Amino acid sequence: MNKGSVEGIKVSIIIPIYNAEKYLRKCLDSVVSQTLKEKEVIVIDDGSNDSSASIVDEYAAKYEFVHAYHQDNMGVVKSRCKALKLARGEFVGWVDSDDFIENNMFERLYNSAKEIGADVAYCDYDFYPAQIKTKKNWFKPYTGQERDWRFIERNTQQWNKIVSRRLLIDLRMSYWMEHCGEGAYAFVLIKANKIVTVNEQLYHYRVGHTSLSNNMHKTEWYEENVDKTKKQLEASVILTKGWNEYFTYRVIYALLQVMLIAACNADKKIYYTNRRKLKKFNPKSNRYVKVILDNNHGKMRSFVLRKVIPIDYRIARFVGRIALKN
Repeated sequence: MNKGSVEGIKVSIIIPIYNAEKYLRKCLDSVVSQTLKEKEVIVIDDGSNDSSASIVDEYAAKYEFVHAYHQDNMGVVKSRCKALKLARGEFVGWVDSDDFIENNMFERLYNSAKEIGADVAYCDYDFYPAQIKTKKNWFKPYTGQERDWRFIERNTQQWNKIVSRRLLIDLRMSYWMEHCGEGAYAFVLIKANKIVTVNEQLYHYRVGHTSLSNNMHKTEWYEENVDKTKKQLEASVILTKGWNEYFTYRVIYALLQVMLIAACNADKKIYYTNRRKLKKFNPKSNRYVKVILDNNHGKMRSFVLRKVIPIDYRIARFVGRIALKN
């Protein structure tokens, strides 16, 4: 159902959903109750086969600013791209269907962005119902520092921020998201004229369950991620200057991941295929590989990924299975 565009929309809030009935009402309640009045909510039902579709239609019938769209299952990235093309707001924000937000989140972000003329405003978040120890300090506020890899690594996610729709259009973000995945949002952070942080936990990210993004135990997901990071590398040549080596690191990391998972899943062919690909990117000469992996995973896990996993399939399988258990 398309109710058409509405003038004066400050933020388009996009929610892609797939079989989210267990948490969807809590998510939608937190969004429709936002103190920001000038908003639209675009919900893309990606072929759900539970009661999600009827829940979405219920909210669309009750709230004129909620627009519901239904499609065959195409995946979360295509859902995001479709919604982005439909958005009419001055800014675009995202909420995952299993998460929920504070009722003033989008008003705080919008006002903060407008106060300094920023293209991007983002807030802190917590993990619900329990903190994740390894990501406790993952959030990195922006204080006007150089936008280096530390800033990009911590803030590529879409769901805790709003971005100027003008910037998204200028970057052809729906195109790059379709080809590069959600990691394409790194280019938003690099190219934004100004960025502002609201240093409060206004977004609640649900953990410990199956979600749209929680399909990472399949080798196929990691293979697809390798292709997406290669596209990000290609895009970096077009969209940015001086970032080629960083995006090469992303490809190297994706290859190391797929090798690890392939070994743990006893897929020797995929392991060796990607090991050959890894050599072409010469990871030893990339200045980001060790420093970022050390920073993100700790020196021990970093060493296993960089030095142990690429040695041999049997070693990777033995060490990898131990590492994944810990």
